[in-house]
Amino acid sequence: KFDPESLLKEFTDESYKICRVPLQLELAVEMWVASGMLPRNLDGLYSYVLGPLVDKEAWRDQGHGEWPDVLNALAFTMMTGKRPYDPKKDYLPEELKAELLTKKLLVDRGEVLEFRHDRVRAYLAAKYFGLRWRTILTDEKTTVDPNWDTMLEFHLAVEQNEDQTRDLVF
Repeated sequence: KFDPESLLKEFTDESYKICRVPLQLELAVEMWVASGMLPRNLDGLYSYVLGPLVDKEAWRDQGHGEWPDVLNALAFTMMTGKRPYDPKKDYLPEELKAELLTKKLLVDRGEVLEFRHDRVRAYLAAKYFGLRWRTILTDEKTTVDPNWDTMLEFHLAVEQNEDQTRDLVF
């Protein structure tokens, strides 16, 4: 049985920062109930929730190692295009789509689907961006706008290379 008191006793300053966003509070509670642990940082929370969906090794074992890249690219396209996922135009493997719908990370909106929260989309888009940011930012068609803020926050939270961070920011 869920005991909110025991959860709050484990909260740190970082936990409070993470849980300011209602979705992230909900995800942190889900994590606590399932594992008895709280995320140490934002990446830890989203890695716990989305990890199985973006785990290339696990998908490769099933013969679908490219699926995480497909999902991340779709999230980036949705973010930059400021649009939902349209099954008539966009490719997303049915098994992956079903998993996202089951976990309530993707929401059916009739003809289209959207991520439950922009932060889910941004986390996945950051995975795509992180591998090709120089190419993306030097493309003259790229327009960086406030819609990119959360994705960049996720990217910078996990970027370990100071030189690359400096190049990106400056």
